[in-house]
Amino acid sequence: MGATMHLAGARSAGQVPSQHDTLRPAPARKRVLLAEDDLEMRQVIRQILESIGVDVLEVSSGVALLSRLADDGDFDLVVTDVRMPWMSGEHVVQMARVAGFEMPVLIMTAFADEKLRRSVEGIRGTTLLEKPFQMRELVDCARGMLGIA
Repeated sequence: MGATMHLAGARSAGQVPSQHDTLRPAPARKRVLLAEDDLEMRQVIRQILESIGVDVLEVSSGVALLSRLADDGDFDLVVTDVRMPWMSGEHVVQMARVAGFEMPVLIMTAFADEKLRRSVEGIRGTTLLEKPFQMRELVDCARGMLGIA
């Protein structure tokens, strides 16, 4: 007895699919580079981002973020904290832009002041998200920046 293969669009087993019933490759998942020095916060943010169907690569510093971009700059979104050891997230984003990386960047901070807000507004393709934020705020912001529903 032969095996039956079910194809998308076929109405019943054994029916030959029409020319409109083509097999489509799965869409590529969006990739997010997350930089946060606090391990627990990084894990929570990673889980939230993964819940919307994106792949997340984590780093723990701005220096590591720049290194990862240099090795593999193919990310759809960068999410970074402002306050990290050695180099602020804001400075990292400025350096990434100078190096030619144009993906959108979500900058998180618990220490937003008017100077930081103006500075972030001056960096193209960035959005500032102030901590503490609700999970829904992060999800909505990331989805919007990634262009996913």
